[in-house]
Amino acid sequence: MTADQLIGPERVGVSAAFGHSGNLAHGRIVRAISRVTDAPIDLRTRSLVAACFDEFLRADCRPRIALRATGQLMDELGAARAQVGVSRRDIDATFVQVHDIVMGSLTQFTRGQVVGEPMLRLRRDVKHYLGGLHRQLCAAVAREEMRQDREQAERAALQGTVAAPAVDGQVRMIVGVVDELPHDLLGDPRLLPGRSSFEVLMPEGVDPAELESVVSGQVVVGPLVSGAELEESSVLVWRAAALLREGRAADQRRLVPFSDLLGVMLVCGNPVMARLLAAKHLAPLARLTPHRRRELASTLLAWLERGVAGNVLAREIGVPPQTVHHRLKQCRDIFGSVLDEPTQRLELIVALRATQPEWAGRPQA
Repeated sequence: MTADQLIGPERVGVSAAFGHSGNLAHGRIVRAISRVTDAPIDLRTRSLVAACFDEFLRADCRPRIALRATGQLMDELGAARAQVGVSRRDIDATFVQVHDIVMGSLTQFTRGQVVGEPMLRLRRDVKHYLGGLHRQLCAAVAREEMRQDREQAERAALQGTVAAPAVDGQVRMIVGVVDELPHDLLGDPRLLPGRSSFEVLMPEGVDPAELESVVSGQVVVGPLVSGAELEESSVLVWRAAALLREGRAADQRRLVPFSDLLGVMLVCGNPVMARLLAAKHLAPLARLTPHRRRELASTLLAWLERGVAGNVLAREIGVPPQTVHHRLKQCRDIFGSVLDEPTQRLELIVALRATQPEWAGRPQA
């Protein structure tokens, strides 16, 4: 049986497809969701529920094909329901009622024209489809709940209130970048609990390399600090995890040492500071043409970071020596004594690092 057999040749919205009986069934499903979850149903949620009917019909009632198109719908619906406090248990109870409503309405949907073996196949396919939607929605709700938990844990970290650990020596904070830490790690008696399932404290006697076989998602391994330094360290480690999660820092390793992110933290960890430094130092470059600005900025940054003579720098960056000397002379004319003062040089490096991606027309690291 195909969607054409169900609704005729014109495949339109779910209400028109099912006619009056479809409207009634759709309304019953929406009311069941609201009643079971005890949360209001907005217009967007109604349209997402209707879209699931549409996808099933558009796929000629073939559940596997329809489910390929509903992942994004369920992601949006799951996020919306989780944000109003709907749990996975609520979702389970809802699908029990939705299953009964849909199965009890199939005769109306098909106007009594599908009987016998075709109806048995339709019932099987509808059950398969509802089961797939159920799994997709539960996964979406779980992801949204995890995101909310992570945001709450991050806010708590940024606000402080880390209890000093009752352990001799130093500890390091382990923070999950995207996923919660596994139960085996959180329950390890050698470790100390953090404020959430996204963090744990590791005493200095435990080797961080042991995490490799335990964690399933990426983590940031914080520096060894004393209890008095733990609160400030926690803020930095959480910010480093946020940079990885948001794509402003890149690292393919499962265990990312915090020390390897120090440069990115300096450049990207405080966007306001980076903008202020750029405004302080780079206004003269901003007046140049984009091409010339990129050339001077890249050469100056390489020279400041490498601290080598112009001839050596020319070989390293693959530019003719006379070109490098000319660019550096122009930079000297622009920046003057700033290039000789250590603190000003550091500020200039940070400003250039933060601004170059924008000037080069690519996303900021």
